[in-house]
Amino acid sequence: MLENKKTNFFITFTIVLIVILLLAPIFFYVLKFGNTLSKSQDIWGEFGSYVSGIYSPLLSFFTLIVLYSQLKVQRITNEIHKNISKSNEDRAFVEEAKKDARKYLIDLKAEISKMQSDNNPFYKDLTSNFTYRTIEELKSPELHAIAVNLDRDNPNVLLNWQNFYTAFMRLKAKIEYPYEHNFSIIKNEALLVLQYKGCVALDNLLYCYIKGSINYHYEYSDFGIATCNQHVS
Repeated sequence: MLENKKTNFFITFTIVLIVILLLAPIFFYVLKFGNTLSKSQDIWGEFGSYVSGIYSPLLSFFTLIVLYSQLKVQRITNEIHKNISKSNEDRAFVEEAKKDARKYLIDLKAEISKMQSDNNPFYKDLTSNFTYRTIEELKSPELHAIAVNLDRDNPNVLLNWQNFYTAFMRLKAKIEYPYEHNFSIIKNEALLVLQYKGCVALDNLLYCYIKGSINYHYEYSDFGIATCNQHVS
């Protein structure tokens, strides 16, 4: 918007300048010698030489201005096309990441729902053991053994959560729109689908299972009671 205003001002200023420069020689000639048309061929010849001597350099100057204006407009046009292309690429990247993240959330929800309908105690064991835990507790061999057992009996849960995080973190590739906006959307969708304690428990389960060996940023544990974005020493 600001660039367009500058361009419009430059064009207007250029037009006004051209008009002034074109009229100024005639104005000063009339001011000096009057506005009576001469019948002398010599006077007209002198006037022609005067006009030629004044306007030839002006026309060359105007040609340079026009060329500069064309280059400036072309540069702005190229910049606009570049920004549109980048914006389209960003939108496509974000939409693909959102699609993948939602797929893994749906798969995870279906897996947990199936366990609950089959009276599988996984979700209860998950939330009771991993919802409210400190870093020190998650480092303990006892909890790690529980995490290993839960993953052994229900391998698709942790796999889907890791896959969800892979897609989810792609939305954090840039701190700008549309990345930040859609990152917040998916973060809140996970809370709606899996509930707050489910998201925190899955974060803690993942941290405990891999012993903090991968540098994940645990988004849900960060704002829960358990903060799990540190490495195991």
